[in-house]
Amino acid sequence: MIDVVAGVDSSTQSCTVELRDAASGALVSTGRAPHPVTHPPISEQDPESWWQALVAAMGDARRDVEVRIIGVSVGAQCHGLVVSDEAGRLLRPARLWNDTTSGPQAAALLDRHPASWWAQQIGIVPSAAITISKLALLAETDADAFARVRHISVPHDWLTYRLTGRRVTDRSDASGTGYYSADTGRWRTDILDEVVGERDWAPLLPEVLAPDEAAGRIAPAAAAELGIDPCALVGAGGGDQHLAAQGIGLGE
Repeated sequence: MIDVVAGVDSSTQSCTVELRDAASGALVSTGRAPHPVTHPPISEQDPESWWQALVAAMGDARRDVEVRIIGVSVGAQCHGLVVSDEAGRLLRPARLWNDTTSGPQAAALLDRHPASWWAQQIGIVPSAAITISKLALLAETDADAFARVRHISVPHDWLTYRLTGRRVTDRSDASGTGYYSADTGRWRTDILDEVVGERDWAPLLPEVLAPDEAAGRIAPAAAAELGIDPCALVGAGGGDQHLAAQGIGLGE
């Protein structure tokens, strides 16, 4: 039996798991499972389907190999919006990056401040893809659900929460929300107050981990369901495009 680490790619279409030798990095096996098909402009998925696909893909990767999975980390589709209540229950399906129904809200954000202001403040220009426009749409069209929101996540954050029970994210996915300043390393709750609505935003947002900071140890229930060592470490993870750039060694 060899020690391996599991890399998870939870994309729009499917979940792929690679098991790699923890010492050499050599590929040991791969597993894959589909996600529900979406049809933009309305593109939504139940986050629970991501978890079930992860369980299936992990089982597929483990099928014909004798391994001990001592680490796991998730890269996932960027920008989507996952909202849950105080108990962690999902309030609605997740709007994905390619859901364009928040186009009017994105246009309103650019009417409020020019593209140059957004680029300077948070390094990204609003569009229907990014989380802040989807959050503004939720506030405008479903006041009841918006009032019940106690946790705001993007897809990889939510999967990391299922793995560890911690509400955390990383700098790459935080930077794609539209309300995080990578320059200052902090959430811009003032922007949320201005363009979405005034409320106590800080408790709703995940902790942003440093690049060398782990999300924690895997939760017992997740370890049992996935067949992972109960002491396995869970990495901070990130957005799929950012991690792809890191994977190919892209430099400045």
